[in-house]
Amino acid sequence: MVKKSKITIIFCLYFCFICIPCYGIQLMDNFTVSGFLSQGYMKTDKNNWFGNEEKGSFNFDEYGINFNFSVDKLRLGAQVAARDMGEFGDNELFLDWVHGDYKFKDYLGIRVGKCKVPLGFYNGGRDVDMLRVPVLLPSCVYDESRRDISNSYRGGGIYGNITSFLGEFEYELWYGISEIGSAGMYEKGVIDAMSFNINSFMAVFASAFIENAYDLPQGSVTGMNYNRNSIVNPEDIEVANAATPGISVLWMPFFCEDLKLGVSTQSVDPDVVIPVEFDGDVLIASGLVPGDQIPFNTTGSILFNAKPEYAFVFSGEYFFNEWVFTSEYIMYKLDYNLIYEGFSPFDLSEIEAISKFKISVRGWYVQAVYEISDMFSAGIYYSEFYPDRTDKKGDKLKQRGIEAHRAWQKEIVPTLRIDFNKNLLLKLETHFINGTAQLLTDFNPDGISKNWILYTAKMTFNF
Repeated sequence: MVKKSKITIIFCLYFCFICIPCYGIQLMDNFTVSGFLSQGYMKTDKNNWFGNEEKGSFNFDEYGINFNFSVDKLRLGAQVAARDMGEFGDNELFLDWVHGDYKFKDYLGIRVGKCKVPLGFYNGGRDVDMLRVPVLLPSCVYDESRRDISNSYRGGGIYGNITSFLGEFEYELWYGISEIGSAGMYEKGVIDAMSFNINSFMAVFASAFIENAYDLPQGSVTGMNYNRNSIVNPEDIEVANAATPGISVLWMPFFCEDLKLGVSTQSVDPDVVIPVEFDGDVLIASGLVPGDQIPFNTTGSILFNAKPEYAFVFSGEYFFNEWVFTSEYIMYKLDYNLIYEGFSPFDLSEIEAISKFKISVRGWYVQAVYEISDMFSAGIYYSEFYPDRTDKKGDKLKQRGIEAHRAWQKEIVPTLRIDFNKNLLLKLETHFINGTAQLLTDFNPDGISKNWILYTAKMTFNF
C-alpha cells in the first residue's frame, strides 16, 4: 500500500509540474518561502545497504520547506524537513537548520543557531537534491553513517570573504554541539561494530584466553554458547551529543578562475555507553569433567573512551567548458578504548583484541560531470573507502574470522539527470560496487556478497 501511494505521488508530480514553472514564494520584499520534495527508489541485486533494498524500496525521500527574512545586513532563516533512507528517518519532521547571521563587512560575518557543517564541497547541501547531478553523494566522503555527527551543529561561528594578490578566499570557523539522534545510522553503526568485535573475540580469541586465564590445557575449551543477537539492546544505548569545532577554507586563485580548492576539518568527541546482555556460558571438556562450566556474568556495559576525532577533507573542482571535474579526499582517525564493566570473572578491558582500537580511515573519489544540454546532464565517479588504511586487503580481518572484503568498498557510479523544467527533475543512477566496508551486518543476516549492484532513481520537485 505504501509503495502504491508513493508511485502515485511521483506520477502526480510529473503531470502537474512538468509544464508549470514555479519559483520561491516571495511574500514581501524581504521575506521568501521555498522548498523541495524528492521521491526515490533503490534496488540491489545482492546485499542491503540502508535496510531492505534487495527487495526494492521506496523508503528513499526528502521533503523540506524553508523561510528566509533579510533586512540590511541581517538575515534570518529556518528549514523544516523530513527524510527517509531505508530504515532511517521514517519521514519524521525535524528542524534541519535555523540561524541568524549579521555581515559586518565582506571579510567578517557572524552566524548563530543550528547551522550546517561546511565539511567538504557538498555537506552543507547534501539533502537538497537539485544542487548536484548524482543521486547519492560519494559515500567514501559523505558517509551516511556519519551524518548524525557531521550534518549540523548548535552554536556559532564567523565567516567571510577575503581578496588578496593570491586570489579570493572564503572561510568559516565554528564551534558548537553536534546533535546525535537516537536510532540513527551512527548509533546503528556503533552497535554493529560492537557486535563484530565480540563475535570475533568469541570465534577466534576466547578459547585461548580462557585456557590461559585458568591454566587449562591447550584445546581444552571446546565450545562456547552465546547469542549474538542478544548482545546489545539498541533501545538502551546512550549516545551523548558531542562538542564539534571546525574550520573550512576555500581558495579561488586569480591565475586560474575556473579552479576551486578547499580544506575543511571537524573535531567530534561523542560519548557512548552500551548496555550488554551476554549469554556466555563456557563448556569445558578435554582433561576436565565433561559439562563443567565457568560462570560468566550475563549483564554489563561497554563504554567508549575515545580521544577527540579529527576529520580532514581536501577538495578540488575545475570547470572546463561544459565539464566539471571534482575530487575529494577524507582522512580521520578512530582512537579509543572500550571499557567493559560487569563481566565477571574476566576483565575484558585487558584484552587488547576487543578493547583497544586505533584505526586510520581513508576515502577518496574523482568525478566528471558534463552538461549535454539545458535538459540533460551526465556524470560518473569512481570512489574508494577503507575503514583501516593499514589493512586495505583485509588480512587483519581474516585473522579475526571476518571476510576480507569488509576492508574496502570501491564504486563506479554513472548518473543521468533530466531537467524537465526549472522545478522538476529525474535522476537515474547505477552503483557497481566491489567490497562491503560500509554495510551493516544487522541488515544482512544471511551473509554479504563481495560484488554487488545498487540501482537508484529519484524525482525532485522544488519551488
